[in-house]
Amino acid sequence: MRHETHVVTFTGAPSRRGPATWGQQFNRTRIEALGAEGHRYNIVLGGPALEPPPVRSALKMLHELLLAHEVLRTTWHEGAGGLQQVVQAEGRVKVLDCGVENPEDAEQVTESLRGSLRTRLFDSERELPIRCAFVTHGERVLHTIVVVSHLALDGVSAQLLTTEIQGLGRLKEGDQSHDVERLGRRGSIDGPSVRWQPIDEAEYQCSPEGARQDERVRERLITRITAAGSPILRARRRPRNGRFERLVLRSSRLKLAAAAISVAHGMTPATTLLAAAATSFAAATGRDSVAMRILVSNRFRPELAQLMSPVAMDTLFALGEIRPESDFLTTAKRAWKAAMIAYRSAYYNPTLLHEQLSNADSIVFDEALRYNDHLGVGADSWDRWPDASDGVVAWSPSPSLQPDGRALYLHVHDSGDAIVLELIADTGRIEAETAERLLYRIVESVESAASAAEHHQDQNPHQPDRAHQPRSTQ
Repeated sequence: MRHETHVVTFTGAPSRRGPATWGQQFNRTRIEALGAEGHRYNIVLGGPALEPPPVRSALKMLHELLLAHEVLRTTWHEGAGGLQQVVQAEGRVKVLDCGVENPEDAEQVTESLRGSLRTRLFDSERELPIRCAFVTHGERVLHTIVVVSHLALDGVSAQLLTTEIQGLGRLKEGDQSHDVERLGRRGSIDGPSVRWQPIDEAEYQCSPEGARQDERVRERLITRITAAGSPILRARRRPRNGRFERLVLRSSRLKLAAAAISVAHGMTPATTLLAAAATSFAAATGRDSVAMRILVSNRFRPELAQLMSPVAMDTLFALGEIRPESDFLTTAKRAWKAAMIAYRSAYYNPTLLHEQLSNADSIVFDEALRYNDHLGVGADSWDRWPDASDGVVAWSPSPSLQPDGRALYLHVHDSGDAIVLELIADTGRIEAETAERLLYRIVESVESAASAAEHHQDQNPHQPDRAHQPRSTQ
């Protein structure tokens, strides 16, 4: 196998310095809390090229991406006013080129490169937040691997960057039209960028208008927390030596069931799985209501639509009156409304909210429940999971402690023809059997609802229930 290193350089680009966005600050805290395990937040993008482009064209494309997105040429530094982002005027990104003699070997080499690139923690003060590799045959790129720091991307911007990386596979020999304008971006090294960049967003967040919006949303969330008859997030003292386990359930039946509900009722898989998780969390904790922190990316402001950066990252989802006898689809529709409330409130400084709640004597607060929807981002974008038989929970020790006292943290992933439920559980706070049952209950709830939906469809083939449903909150 041939190994070669290419270097993509940029010089003369605008250099800027400013505060980090709320989302960048939030992610920095999460990464630092994991210490040496912080690489688990690295994001892996890329994939096979449908029409393998020439290596030189792929390198040109990467050069254009660096020019278009300031966050890809940014480093982060602690300053007197907190975390600062610095857009570099010049720099370089090394691209490892692994040539295979037999194209059938490309997938195995790609897997090895993914592991080697993603399992190293980024040095955010000295290293640009992007690593790249190509698997090539001759002068053509068969696979592209791009690893990006979570300081640079959230779920939405990961999808945006994935779309642009996929453009590598559409380049043809001699194609000179894959420039910034063709890719729908504005600005280049030859002129000032008019694209909304992370520093622009951070400046807005620090402005009087951004500060007022932050304060309004945090007050609204605190009101929701304290308005319940009893605290919707109960405080529990976590044992100092709580043991964390990683439970993974890969289920092709879950994906089919969520799709069946979508066909019959127009309800997206994101809504269905959020509702199932909420009801399962409630059952596991013995409550008829549930509140959990969910990771979302609020993009309602027009200028945020194409922003390549974490924006705010965090919000509170609360759903009451969850009863075992309740019809799941009715609960799911209520969950959608609660999700929209949460989504529209997902624009505030989560670091300040955490400090405010932690220091308030009159507010009982527990960040025990967390939910992160990776649907649509891709199976390889975040952490990898152990091999598991379809429909059977696989256990493995989680080498890293959960920051912020999380007892249950559920991640939902795409994985080809299946959905993967990944739960990090603190068995010092919840019984191991209860954690395992939580995952199975999610699958059972969705399968039961799908069976009812299919029966409804058989009885009313021309009357689908097209409720208004959101896309994934990620």
